[in-house]
Amino acid sequence: MAPIFLLLLLLASSHTISATRNYRANFIANINGATADQVWPYIQDYCTLYLIFPSDNSFCTEGPEGKPGQIRFSTGKVPGTQPNSIFVFYTREILIEVNAKKRFLTYEFRQNNIGVTFLRGTMQALPGKNGNSFFQWTLVGAPVGNQTYPEFVTALQGTFSGISRLVQNLFV
Repeated sequence: MAPIFLLLLLLASSHTISATRNYRANFIANINGATADQVWPYIQDYCTLYLIFPSDNSFCTEGPEGKPGQIRFSTGKVPGTQPNSIFVFYTREILIEVNAKKRFLTYEFRQNNIGVTFLRGTMQALPGKNGNSFFQWTLVGAPVGNQTYPEFVTALQGTFSGISRLVQNLFV
């Protein structure tokens, strides 16, 4: 597998939504052997997130296909807080914006059982050089409980590493 170059841009955000402080994290991975036009269809297909996201299942439940307002439901398993336990998570998200020309989509968490009160994500395929591209994931979200900014970023960095590996593996 071609190495994945991971650049993590950390930006504290002072935006406020619902009178809560929000954090911003921007992750970028180099995708070798695939142009942005080749990567984009995997991002654009909002209903099959499981192809590039390390979750067990995702599917759309309502709304216009591939258009703002479409609702996606995802589930997955992660290690639980007790030894040898598993936590099954779910998220219900809404597609906010799709821009095929700029190859990005934006979505927002609406319901979940992981304690997230606000999270907006944007996934984008960006052109690179020599037939390569970049996969970018930008998130703005409210911290969970007393979560610090480094904890927010660390929690998302592991997920991004999994996503970028799965995207890269599509083109190996």
